[in-house]
Amino acid sequence: MRRIACVIASIAVSLSTGCNDFARCDFGTTTAAVAPSAGDGLVPLDSAIWLRVDGTTRLHCLEIHVVLIHLDHGSVDLPEPTLITSPERTLLRWDPPTELLPDADYEIQWRVDWALSRNNVLDQGVASFRTGTEPAVLPPETPTPLAWRAEMDGPLLGPTPEAATDYDDWLELWTTGGRFLLVETGAPNDAPEEAWRIGSFGQVWSGAVLEPRAVLQLRFAAMDLTGALSPWSPAVEWTVPDPSTVTQGVFGEEE
Repeated sequence: MRRIACVIASIAVSLSTGCNDFARCDFGTTTAAVAPSAGDGLVPLDSAIWLRVDGTTRLHCLEIHVVLIHLDHGSVDLPEPTLITSPERTLLRWDPPTELLPDADYEIQWRVDWALSRNNVLDQGVASFRTGTEPAVLPPETPTPLAWRAEMDGPLLGPTPEAATDYDDWLELWTTGGRFLLVETGAPNDAPEEAWRIGSFGQVWSGAVLEPRAVLQLRFAAMDLTGALSPWSPAVEWTVPDPSTVTQGVFGEEE
């Protein structure tokens, strides 16, 4: 996973890439979510701290603040994060310098701001989790692709094909599981810095542009809270639907 090129100092762990380049910042909807959280149950002691940012890959436009707090001992220093990127979604990972303490309660405080404004908070929150007593034992299982649903918009908007903008495509994929899901269309990578799509809990949703009628070979892998990656699934062939359609199907069945 790729490391961040520039870190802005603050009372929290803050992040910005390409710190002097704000010319292409977009101001669409940007949301975020952290892990672990209470829904993960008892967390392995070698877990990392994760933040998923949706709605942009222009991280130089953002300041991301993440604080890890042990509820009995106070804040935990976090190093510079690493990341996996995909269209309109980025997964950031902070590895604590030592294992988390057993049978302990932790809290993650986080906030995502526009770097150009001191008072423009895009998303923020607090998540709590409790650790178990051991590190993770088994690697995650390879997810099995189950089904998909996609919407393709009509003609692109723009004065020329090169200047056209595609607003309305979206794709949803379902698998048998995976705390984090990576989907790839090329040769799989066991230490990925980017992926074709990223999801979690057996579901991937993406509003990134799709090329109509493209034939893709999709491979799936699951990643757990520690960052351990499952083996990649065998490739399944998937054809992007025609323009101006809403279509769904099941992997393994003929379309």
